[in-house]
Amino acid sequence: MSDTHRNQMEDLVRSVLKHFISHKDQKVVVTHEVQAEFVQQDEVIRAAEQFVREVTRSWDAYPKRVSFRDLAVQSIGADPESQSPSTDSRVSVPPAAAPASELVKTSDRLADPPLAQPGPPRTPPHTPAATRPNDPAPHPGSMPTSRQNTKTPPPRVSFRTQRNARVGEDYDASLRASDPDVVIVGVKVPQGLGVVYDLSTKRLKGNPTAAGDHVLGVFYRTTGADAVSSPVVGECHLVINPDPWSIWQEKDPDPSEPDPKPHTDRRLLAGAGDRRIAAASKRGRSHAHVGSFRDDDFFVDVVEGWNILAVADGAGSAKRSRRGSQLATERAGSYLSKALVAEQGTILVSVADKWGTNPESTRQAAFNLLSRAIYEAVLAIDQEHKATGVPVKNYATTMLVAIHRPLKVGNLIVAYWVGDGAIGLLRDGPAVTLLGEVDSGDFAGQTRFLDSTMYSHAEMDKRLRVEVVEDFRGLVLMTDGISDPWFETDNNLADPSRWEAFWSDQLEACLNSSEPDLRLLEWMDFKIAGNHDDRTLAVLW
Repeated sequence: MSDTHRNQMEDLVRSVLKHFISHKDQKVVVTHEVQAEFVQQDEVIRAAEQFVREVTRSWDAYPKRVSFRDLAVQSIGADPESQSPSTDSRVSVPPAAAPASELVKTSDRLADPPLAQPGPPRTPPHTPAATRPNDPAPHPGSMPTSRQNTKTPPPRVSFRTQRNARVGEDYDASLRASDPDVVIVGVKVPQGLGVVYDLSTKRLKGNPTAAGDHVLGVFYRTTGADAVSSPVVGECHLVINPDPWSIWQEKDPDPSEPDPKPHTDRRLLAGAGDRRIAAASKRGRSHAHVGSFRDDDFFVDVVEGWNILAVADGAGSAKRSRRGSQLATERAGSYLSKALVAEQGTILVSVADKWGTNPESTRQAAFNLLSRAIYEAVLAIDQEHKATGVPVKNYATTMLVAIHRPLKVGNLIVAYWVGDGAIGLLRDGPAVTLLGEVDSGDFAGQTRFLDSTMYSHAEMDKRLRVEVVEDFRGLVLMTDGISDPWFETDNNLADPSRWEAFWSDQLEACLNSSEPDLRLLEWMDFKIAGNHDDRTLAVLW
């Protein structure tokens, strides 16, 4: 859609919205910022286009629609086939009827007197014809005579900008006049608007600073038949939309709410195998705007040669999900921290060293370890539910867990994934291995959450991933607040080139800094339209 067409649709929506608000029974106050945000929505623009199509279709089918030629013929009471242009010198009949769409476009330029109604011109009954003034004013509906002054005044010129502007964005657009013979000699722009008119290029330029519908004074001359030698002043409306990001508010939650959680969290660890772990979590704009807590959480730990990472995303529709994500990550992570330094960890390392000859033994040992960790996470939520009386569904959360251990030859990675988000193992190539699948429902935004079925044999077989690789660049766990904006679709999530771009363009500079966890937290303030959820990331590299 061109900028001009979109601006026209926005103007149409503004007019309809103004009419609607002014005719409400009760008093309604709508700020300019709210209106500007509303008219820029894609679904609103599509609705406006549909409205225009429906009106046009109805007009084309209207049975009483007539052309200018039909109107002229009716006004002098003659049959269209027998009417001659010389029958009445006072009526000029177009040679053919113009299409309706063409008439709409040219109506502003027609300066001919209005056509007469059927019947002869009317004469006031109280004034004899002999005593009428020489140049009487025409009565409504009468035909002009040769003695009447029919000189057309100069056409009214209107101006519009090539496109609307936005606060904080560079603006460069032309001014367009309704009359092609217009020459603009100057434009007066309100002070402090951040925009100027460049006469050399005949364009409006600058970086707008104030949202609103601003009136510009346009000084112009005209050439041609209706030339105006002295400058004439016209008006042009410049619509500057607000910066959409400035509309977001930062509110603190009600201090009386249970289970408070800080808006941000981060951690940096020296990992096993000469690696590092960095994790960060940030409250999303959608939560900050309404004054709610961060629902995401994470857990990272390093114990005797093992690296442990977990992230969780509490369901936005569940009132205590922030507590659910915290319980799940803490309980599962704490269990793994203890079990990996005990017998279960020893068994897993011993069978993983024989991966090349007996991979199934490694998978079975990993199954036993991770199924118990997931059981502990579910148990923690169930115990909280019973202690508080809050329905267990109010603690709904996703869960992504991964552990890593350097082996004699290669690296062991075990992962478990329920819900949305992503776990990716990046290797040279570029190459990526997704350590699980996104759980999605029949509708956008639907997913699966941690519950008592998730540690069953069938679910563990489906969700458990075991890999032994020679080397890798990074192991990344993220909630959907990061995976959605940067990967968008499940197909993109499986695309190695998208992971390569995500790693090199977004994460690498943060990880190579002196404070990777802090840099990751700052990076999480990225702005991508339509993506305002909590953001949590844990990286082993």
